[in-house]
Amino acid sequence: MARVLDSKTRQSAAASDLELSAVIRPHLRQPVGCAALAALLLAGAGAGARPEPAAAAGSAIQGAQALAFLNQQRRVNGIPQLRTLKQRFSTAWCPKEDSGPSGGESFRDWSSETSWATASGPWDEAPLHQQSLYDPVYTSFGDSLGGAPLASCAGLGDYRSPWRAPAFFAFTSTAGLNRTPVSENVVGELPFAPQQRVGIRQGVVTGPNLIVYAEGFSGEQEYSANPARTQPAIVSASLTGPAGLVKDVRVVNPSQLGVGSGSKRSWIVAPGAAFVIPRYPLAPGTAYRAKIVWRLAASGQRATQTFTFRTVNASQSPPPAGTGATYTVTATFPSMAPAGTTTPATALLERAAAGHLVTDASGTTSCLPGAPSSQAVVPAPACSIWSTVVSAQIQLQGGPQTFTLEKLFGAKLPQLTAGRYRLSLATSSDTETVSFKLS
Repeated sequence: MARVLDSKTRQSAAASDLELSAVIRPHLRQPVGCAALAALLLAGAGAGARPEPAAAAGSAIQGAQALAFLNQQRRVNGIPQLRTLKQRFSTAWCPKEDSGPSGGESFRDWSSETSWATASGPWDEAPLHQQSLYDPVYTSFGDSLGGAPLASCAGLGDYRSPWRAPAFFAFTSTAGLNRTPVSENVVGELPFAPQQRVGIRQGVVTGPNLIVYAEGFSGEQEYSANPARTQPAIVSASLTGPAGLVKDVRVVNPSQLGVGSGSKRSWIVAPGAAFVIPRYPLAPGTAYRAKIVWRLAASGQRATQTFTFRTVNASQSPPPAGTGATYTVTATFPSMAPAGTTTPATALLERAAAGHLVTDASGTTSCLPGAPSSQAVVPAPACSIWSTVVSAQIQLQGGPQTFTLEKLFGAKLPQLTAGRYRLSLATSSDTETVSFKLS
């Protein structure tokens, strides 16, 4: 795996170099990042560990507690357990992701969030980063806190014994295969979000980002400067529900996860990982069957992965904390379904925060929170970062519709402050958005 760098660091690639990327998640209000060590192949063996003892959810979680939560999340997705806690995988460098010494880890992740729970963690809604946390090849994990304010630092490494035949795994949500969210809204992931590589900008609501893994192919290499040949790639992918095939399912293969060009071309690829992304939200409370055909170019070997998952019911989505709305905003939407019919839809309310545009050496432009550095020679153009306020699953009637926020979200609606907002309704085939300002 070649070197991946953020917009602030560009050096020649080497086997000992750190791989860096970053995530800006507005709802966290701080950056989140991931890093890896290139071409560091560590020997790993053994079957999956027994589930860790239950841990108390909360903030400032680290070490054995974090491992217990992560193993629980892997277990409900059918992914082998991490068997060994190696704190040096994180303590050796935390919080200096870009310059700290190695503790023997293969991948690094850090986040300004420090809260873990049974079905959540510091790297939620950052699929490019989640691919390493749930990768079945790793057997060891370290998680520590560092910096001021405190940040979570995670390191993964030590490879499981190679599979002798193709083996497949899937991660659909931290709550497991049977509690998959109907939608996902990735905002501010750097250097890119997987969906951007298939024409979907960040901040656009999609179906859940399904992270799938293929291991045990003849000639497969865990890390390579040419993942198009030495990592399995998805040839075709489909999702089928009670209404038939899901329309517009997009695939992001390892060869699409590169940044830079020429000799500086580099990759953010966890071993065996790829992404399957439904373009539109899925129906709530519905079982889906995924069928994925993989092929390894180096050997020509093909194999098919199938698995089932179920989306949550609208009532299963935990409401955010709030004290009730103090504003009534009325929005009228054009018809999104034939008159006399109903269709499942996702209602999403977002708030804008000020940001500034930056462009890295690969030409990728991203919106970062806050004002640009005072040392900037040329002021960076302003932009807006949209963070989720509240979402809900609804049944949308056919014909033009008029809503108030209270009608859409009910008791889930928190108190709103002055600012710019946008309200979106998304069905399986359409998304409509209106913007408004509260003062």
